[in-house]
Amino acid sequence: MIADFVSWPLAGAAVVALLFAGAALLVLAGRKRTRWLQLSLWAGASLAAMAGAAGLFGVTAVALQQSRLMAQRPEAGLLVDAGGGAQSFVLCEGPNAGAPIVWLSGGYGQGAFMRPLHERAARERRSCLIDRPGTGWARPASRPRTVEDIIDEVHTALANAGERGPFVLVGHSMGGLYAANFADAYPQDTRAIVLLDPTPPLWFIEQAHLYGCGDPDAAGLSAWATVFGLGLVRPLNPMWGPHMADQRAVFGQSWEIIVGLESRPASIIASNRATYFACREGLSLVRTRGSLGDVPLLAIAQAPDANAAAYVPPGLSDRVRRNRERILADWAQEYVSYSSRSTRELAPPGAGHQFPITMADWTWERISTFLAGLPEESAQ
Repeated sequence: MIADFVSWPLAGAAVVALLFAGAALLVLAGRKRTRWLQLSLWAGASLAAMAGAAGLFGVTAVALQQSRLMAQRPEAGLLVDAGGGAQSFVLCEGPNAGAPIVWLSGGYGQGAFMRPLHERAARERRSCLIDRPGTGWARPASRPRTVEDIIDEVHTALANAGERGPFVLVGHSMGGLYAANFADAYPQDTRAIVLLDPTPPLWFIEQAHLYGCGDPDAAGLSAWATVFGLGLVRPLNPMWGPHMADQRAVFGQSWEIIVGLESRPASIIASNRATYFACREGLSLVRTRGSLGDVPLLAIAQAPDANAAAYVPPGLSDRVRRNRERILADWAQEYVSYSSRSTRELAPPGAGHQFPITMADWTWERISTFLAGLPEESAQ
């Protein structure tokens, strides 16, 4: 499959080799031809050679960057088997006080996105960041990125890292969806779950109905671009765009590492596949009233305010816009019905979807208060 080829570490080098080989063949084919045909073939050879040289420069730059990134992998973390040939990077720190917290970042992103919260939690209790297969410092997985695969890999990786539950699963955005499904699949290993502006299952169901789920094996322009180093050009990389300024300010110099790891072809393709399967396999998503029993659940949603207007699709009539707002408001409360011990809060006004990163102090204070109120915690 094309996506698997693009994820292959030597894909760029293979393409460059083909370009140079093609250039050589065109030069040979131009020998003993008519003058105009010879010039045409040699012109094609020149273009192929120039493309190969540009590709070689980009591939080399990417290889050097990735080598520098690998050298900065935290020594405290562990590369562990996550089952099915997959691998995860697990970084757990902090005292063994209370149930360990496991942070699941938004989308299918690397664990470092949750580092601001992890650092605060690790001052008080055991706290774990996870790079799921294909993200961060973890190698890509050969099996699909289904919800079943992903939650099983998280469970297996924690066990192989020597961490013992029950755990507090904290998920942001799509990570909240995985946290809820982890609790459904492994109730014996779940002490509580915290969902930070979680992606509601109905969003995927509606997405599939209206637009389809895309192609799990698509290798888009962004993946190809990163193979040849275009992701290193800041004006071309959306993670260096103005809409990411707040997050860049939080992470400081480590943002360059985060961008470098997130911009790899393997990470882009893994994220695409994870989104596809969450959309395509609606029956795999826990999404019914009472489905999580009495597991303690805290859901914090972003406050509806003027900032939400930036996410409204253009061209909607006033009536359709109002209907969309009602639907989103209903979806925002969906997770609260899953458990009989649910609590729902709103983030402060003006806090957008990324409040777990940009408002880490406030977010940790709410999580800490929630956990302190659990009978299981206060008894320890």
